[in-house]
Order: sequence, then structure tokens, then C-alpha cells
Amino acid sequence: MDKISLKSYAKINLSLYIFNKLKNNYHNVESIMHQINLCDTIRIKKSNQNKIIVKSDIKEIQNKDNLAYKAVFLLKKQCKIKEGVEISINKKIPLQAGLGGGSSNAAATLIALNKLFNLKLNKNQLMKLASKIGSDVPFFIEGKTCLVSGIGNKIKKIDSDLKLNFLIVKPNINISTKWAYNEFDKYNKKISKINKNNNKNLINALKENNLKKIAENLHNDFEAVIIKKYPIIKKINNDLIKNNALNVIMTGSGSAVFGIFENKDNALSAYKKLKGKYNFACLSQSF
Repeated sequence: MDKISLKSYAKINLSLYIFNKLKNNYHNVESIMHQINLCDTIRIKKSNQNKIIVKSDIKEIQNKDNLAYKAVFLLKKQCKIKEGVEISINKKIPLQAGLGGGSSNAAATLIALNKLFNLKLNKNQLMKLASKIGSDVPFFIEGKTCLVSGIGNKIKKIDSDLKLNFLIVKPNINISTKWAYNEFDKYNKKISKINKNNNKNLINALKENNLKKIAENLHNDFEAVIIKKYPIIKKINNDLIKNNALNVIMTGSGSAVFGIFENKDNALSAYKKLKGKYNFACLSQSF
């Protein structure tokens, strides 16, 4: 096998609670991450030249800061791979949206290279490598729906059969995760002490496939901080609620917001009304 192609799926944070800041500047978090069918396409092929080349329809990710590039670099070093690798990424997941596109690309690249070079790394080995690339990358090795805690290194799968319907909306603003954490530390040191048991409620709701309770327990500690700087997030929230979303929350550090809907028809109706109003809007479902 000389080349491989696979999908790289996005995530949303059904919940995100932020706790103490650590000496390494990471934060302890507790989040329920949920994989959705919005995805990029990654194509990887071997090269005779011992180089790593990243190509994409988005020029700003064609560099060594790209997490997929870092995944190749790490695996080549770890497994002493002498051949070069060329990665082509067709982007559908918007950048700086809180949808985990870069982290998903990195995880997909690790999985693809494991197959392409017949490395026979197991899931735990891939997770350890993933944790060296970024805090969200290990989740994408496991996928589906997970309780993610610590600095993203503790992953516990949650079994749920419910296919959730979402409308994702992103305004024309990009938010740095580093900036968002700095703002959170400044203004919201006590916010996570409120409703700290909601993850238990949300986990139970997911296991029971109870859509109403899932919607009731959506939460994101970042949202209040981000709205202070970017009130358009609140405007999107209101627009989604007006168009029959059961509940609305920002994902990750933003700037994408998602509404959860009772069914696909309601989500489609909202999409038709909002698709021309904001920079990015797409329908999505649980993967």
C-alpha cells in the first residue's frame, strides 16, 4: 500500500467545565466531546524523498505548525520511518471554530500512517503519541462520545445510540484558544463551581437516550467570557432559539455555536432561515 484516504470528523463540546490552571499552563478540564459527521478528507501517500509535505485548499495550514505535519514528524521519529510523506487535506471544518479540525486531522494522520506503514501500534500507543501533539487529539483516536478530563489525556467512552441533530453556525470571527483561557482566568475563576454535577446528569441523559435532558444540560464555561468580547455569539444563540432549537451552546473556545434540535426537519428549517445571515452554517448529526 502506497497511499490511503480517510475522513477526519469534527467534534462539539456538549459540556466544558474548566478548573485549576497547572504549572505547565494547561488547565484541568472536564468535557463531554461528541463526534459529528462534518468532516475533512485526508489523503496520504508515501514519497521517495525523506520530506513531509502538507497540501491543502486552505493555504494558511500548509506549514510545520499544522498538527497533521506534527503527527507525521513525531511518528517518523518514533518509528524510524525513512520514507517521506505527502499529506493532502481537503477542509470542510472551519478553522478556529472550536470544532477540533486540526486535532482531528492529526489523529486521522496517526491512524492512517499506522496502516500505511504497517506499524501495528495499538490504541493505547496511538493515544500516548496523540497526547504529545495536542490536548484534543487523544479524543479523536477514541471518537464517538467521551468524557474527557485532566488536560485531555483521560478518555472514558460513553455509550449512547441517540443520533442528535445539530445546526452549527460560525460568525466571521476567529478566537484563539490561548486568549480565551487567559480571559477565563482573569474574569471567571469561580464559574466552574456552579452546576459542577451537570456532567453526571448529561452522561445519564446520553445513556438513557433522553434528548430533552441532554439539551437541558449543555454547558460551556467559555461562553460567558467570549460573549463579553463578541456579543454576536449571543445574537446567534437567540436566532437559533427563535428557530426551534431545544438549546444552544458554543463549542470549545468558539467561535462556532450549535443548536440541538428535536429532529432533522426542524434543524433544516432553521438552516434555511440562517444560512445566508452568518459566515458559516451547516447541518450535522452524531457520527
